[in-house]
Amino acid sequence: MKDGEMTRKQKAIFWTVMICIQLFQLSGVILISYLNGKIFEAISIYIGMVAGKMCFRKSWHADSLLICTVATWGVFYFLTSGTLPTSISIFCSLVIGFGLSYVLYVLAEWKEKVNTNITINENSGEINVDLKFLTPQEITEICQSKSFSETDTNFLIDFVKNPNGLKKYEIADKYNYDEKYIYKKAKRLIKIIREDS
Repeated sequence: MKDGEMTRKQKAIFWTVMICIQLFQLSGVILISYLNGKIFEAISIYIGMVAGKMCFRKSWHADSLLICTVATWGVFYFLTSGTLPTSISIFCSLVIGFGLSYVLYVLAEWKEKVNTNITINENSGEINVDLKFLTPQEITEICQSKSFSETDTNFLIDFVKNPNGLKKYEIADKYNYDEKYIYKKAKRLIKIIREDS
């Protein structure tokens, strides 16, 4: 849901929940860094990570809060236990935090990458095509041959061709999907097209 479409009450609830989740995860990170005896190192890693997130503007997120929390705590455990003490190098911790945000950016890009190439077997003469280079009508014909619903067909055209210039969150809103789900949905539909094409 976009901020512009939220009521004040919904925004307040959303941000209250988000802040509580972040504080819960941060308290775990602080406890772990305290047990490792590396509180200042953890703070430096966190600052480097925030700087990296501001630079890359995208970060990998797990599909569930539990996995995200466990991953966060696990990563900070290993990073703080292996970091040079700040008395030797604060720069090391900052670089590690920045590097972590870059790795999370790459993972986010990889998670969202959708391979739109398909192979069509037209009477044993295989044709390799990219759905992006087909017209919406050609994609519709392929989807109809796979018995896709009209909604799935229109979603795939919007996702692959994007004839109306929609942003990804606008495509998600249009079909009432979670923004993260649209990548899975597109991959699933393209996989069906690839089977026995």
